[in-house]
Amino acid sequence: METVTLTRRELYDLAWSAPFTTLCKKYQISDVGLRKICVRLAIPLPGTGHWSKIQAGKNVAQQPFTVNKDVEQQVKLTLATNANDAGRDLPNELALLQAAIEADPKIDLLVKDTLTNPDPLTASAQKGLTKKDEYYREGNLLYAGQQQLRISVTPALLNRALCFIDAFVKAMRHRGHSFRITDRESYVVLETV
Repeated sequence: METVTLTRRELYDLAWSAPFTTLCKKYQISDVGLRKICVRLAIPLPGTGHWSKIQAGKNVAQQPFTVNKDVEQQVKLTLATNANDAGRDLPNELALLQAAIEADPKIDLLVKDTLTNPDPLTASAQKGLTKKDEYYREGNLLYAGQQQLRISVTPALLNRALCFIDAFVKAMRHRGHSFRITDRESYVVLETV
């Protein structure tokens, strides 16, 4: 796949040269994706009806380019190598990671209705959340004690929350990630896999 790097100014010139629906045919990105990039880079864009007015022979003003050092100054776009790729968004890293996790048969992303064989972190949180001591209540919320997963939940949703957390903890552990629990907070420590 061949990519091209455009500066903000070049992208501005491109955005004012033709409609996005036309431009996206040259790149492997949708017109919506191209517009989002321009918005992210704070590039002024033609308004609604701009290209129709030009087609009708009317004079329309072009918003001036502005320098903005607070945004990215370049963007890479992938050129469309064939008609099937033109105007289609490439999957981003997050989408590829999500697909890999969903395709892994060892990760069960289905949240069960009942808690069975819970991870030790979930079991500890369940013990803390089911204590009747007022110390573990704040209004209508239950919360686990210190050195446990930081979970706040209403009594009515306790089982569902524990089932969800257990599925999450098991998936994270399978991906090679760990957990860090302090007196008041809990974190997932993401390791590269």
